[in-house]
Amino acid sequence: FSMDVAIVDNAFKNGIDEYLKAEQIDLIVMGTSGEENATEAFTGNHTDQAIRVSTCPVLSVRDGFNIENMNRIVVGVSVITDNQLADALVPIRKLAECFQAEVHLVHIRDNASDSTLVLDEYFTKIAGIAGLKKYAVRVLQDADVADGLARYAHEIRAGLVAVIKNRREGIFRIFSNSLAEKIVREEGRPVVTVKL
Repeated sequence: FSMDVAIVDNAFKNGIDEYLKAEQIDLIVMGTSGEENATEAFTGNHTDQAIRVSTCPVLSVRDGFNIENMNRIVVGVSVITDNQLADALVPIRKLAECFQAEVHLVHIRDNASDSTLVLDEYFTKIAGIAGLKKYAVRVLQDADVADGLARYAHEIRAGLVAVIKNRREGIFRIFSNSLAEKIVREEGRPVVTVKL
């Protein structure tokens, strides 16, 4: 583990993008207040901007949060084809190995029509492909994904929540805050965001 400090003379988003490409960074760690002013509702705060341009995972840590333990990591997962989910779980697996943490793959469904058994089998298969050693699969029902993940993370006293997300750009961001932003803002737990 080594740490270097660099000053990049560029606008934030362009500077992050430029630095990531030049230095082959594996993880970005950003502090955040979890609050958003009127301008940031349109442009996003620095953490949001880093998540949007980053090619590597971004760990958002809210100010004032003390990590009690890193024994458990909750990962919000969805059914995604072509092993994309397994690929996205690899950096989470590496992070879990650093802390000897158990990874809880949590799928939140909003209705009872999905088969829990089929979902359990699917996520267990994906965990094997991703090489997870210590893991649990949970399929829970909740009307709001962020609320369900935050509630489960609180129940098991998870040290970290991980979110795997697709790219969402443009005007749509104004109408729909990302799952990671909502969890950081409302729950205050550190969140690592991994893009597909």
